[in-house]
Amino acid sequence: MEEKINILLVEDNPGDARLLDVYLRSSFNNTFNLYTTALLSKGLELLEQHLFNIIILDLSLPDSSGLDTFKRMHAHSPQIPIIVLTGYEDETTGLNAMKLGAQDFLIKGKVNGKELSRSINYSIERYKLLKKLSENAKKLEERSADLLKERLKLADAQKLAHIGSWEWDLIEDRINWSDELFHIHEMDPQTTIITSKKIEELIHLADKQHAKKIIRESIKMNKPFSFYYRIVLPSKTIKTLHARGETIVNDEGQVEK
Repeated sequence: MEEKINILLVEDNPGDARLLDVYLRSSFNNTFNLYTTALLSKGLELLEQHLFNIIILDLSLPDSSGLDTFKRMHAHSPQIPIIVLTGYEDETTGLNAMKLGAQDFLIKGKVNGKELSRSINYSIERYKLLKKLSENAKKLEERSADLLKERLKLADAQKLAHIGSWEWDLIEDRINWSDELFHIHEMDPQTTIITSKKIEELIHLADKQHAKKIIRESIKMNKPFSFYYRIVLPSKTIKTLHARGETIVNDEGQVEK
């Protein structure tokens, strides 16, 4: 059995309300329940008593008018899609209502059954899509926050152990260092750009060729490496480091990191 659509129509003109009812019956047959009221205040009361799939809202009512009507309705039930009704000369108001969150607007006197049906179905489905996108964005934001926390924990652990981490994108020739690795090399991560050439310049002259050979073999043979080498710091101090790494290949078997 097809689930019925619950529609709240807030319209103070009896003729317009009856015409919309006729259009709804023509388009949806018996697959909808229509609740009609002429007052915004009564519409808000009905929202407390029933669950609605869509609201059709006239912006000019005896107890409210203009965009304030939409704002009050939307603030009360932001989880329900709203279609606003405007007069012939109020198209701008309808567009402004959409900017504030309305799903669609219809101009009185120009509405027919097909357009009303399309607007209702479109508004409900579009709202579901926007809601899903919003939920996904929230989940992504939460995961990003968790990832940031883990990165901060890793940075603290590296600082305590004096261990740095790095990643070399061979395709883009882009190298990323952790903050602690910058600290080990006595460099400022905010002002220093790390390149393969820069790293080569830091390595002690006596260890330079040995280090380059090991890295080349690791990339060529797709195997991990581990070796010790010395660096010359900006302060001219010589420090011995232990380098460890492993290669990452793409789907084609090509080493990319």
